[in-house]
Amino acid sequence: MIVVLLIIFAPICIPLLLLLLFSRIKYEGRASINDGLVWYGGAKWLGLRIVAESGGAMKMCFLFWDISRFFNKEEDEEAGEEEIIKEEKTEKKMSKKKDGKEKDGKPEKVKKEGLITRCRGAWNRFKRMEIKLIIEHSAKLLKTLLKILWPKKLHIKGLIGFEDPALTGKLLGAIYAVAQLLAKKGVSVKIDGDFENPALDVHIRAKGYFRLFPIGIALLRWYLKPPIRRLFKKDKAKTKIKEGDGNFDGI
Repeated sequence: MIVVLLIIFAPICIPLLLLLLFSRIKYEGRASINDGLVWYGGAKWLGLRIVAESGGAMKMCFLFWDISRFFNKEEDEEAGEEEIIKEEKTEKKMSKKKDGKEKDGKPEKVKKEGLITRCRGAWNRFKRMEIKLIIEHSAKLLKTLLKILWPKKLHIKGLIGFEDPALTGKLLGAIYAVAQLLAKKGVSVKIDGDFENPALDVHIRAKGYFRLFPIGIALLRWYLKPPIRRLFKKDKAKTKIKEGDGNFDGI
């Protein structure tokens, strides 16, 4: 039965999957810094459009339909559930404190671990989790994702100034030195300096696109590294123990 369903739906599902993985996700962002931060961001992908701006709610449209209201309802429900959970936790803490005070008229003393034992435990966890290799693999992943998500065009223009003209000149020199290094990556910088009065008026605009397939490959390579897989296995084991009933005979 499963084989028959695969044969029937394969001609539809495979092209659809390829379309989702290889179609471009175009994005655009703008920001202005002048007595505050004002920003705008938008993305387009296969008829889906997402727009967000400072001081406003996020809007989502699919073709001609506004679907942001459905997500806003879910966010409101989640916020309400979180408030209820917080209230229940506070009530449990207050009841525990009262129970501790009622016993023998004295609150229960909690034993604190010493600093040396905590340091030893942290060092042992550091060695067991192979944190150094995890950081190296995660840094490579972030570098790869930055290359994929880096905008094709990035324009920065504006006016800056300090009370000290020498400080203004040093900052402008550092900005243009970095701009020359990033010129090959589509970054253009045009910053003027005000050497008489303090000023800050900067406008940033970025445009680019990316695909889901390279991001998925990068995440898969990161997950298949042995230290990362061991880390996820430990987290799964901890969650299983927490979700259990607490009866662990022989441990």
